[in-house]
Amino acid sequence: MGESDSLSPFLAERLALDQMMDDGAPFADLEAVIDRSPLDDDERAALWLASWARASRYGGYCGDPDTVPPRRLTVVRDGPDAGGD
Repeated sequence: MGESDSLSPFLAERLALDQMMDDGAPFADLEAVIDRSPLDDDERAALWLASWARASRYGGYCGDPDTVPPRRLTVVRDGPDAGGD
């Protein structure tokens, strides 16, 4: 009996989606897998939200978070002391 045999269907789907994200799959592929899953609507919605949250954490990038290019932030000053025009 394999490790996945003891997992709930929801958790098995979640782990499969996590693996797809680690492999760099496009989010559209994740959505297709979620749509085809044998879970009920609430569980599919939870999978989508969890996947979206993870992908958005890395700027929409699905893959190894250690390889995500760093974000570049810029300080924007506003008001009378901003030094603008």
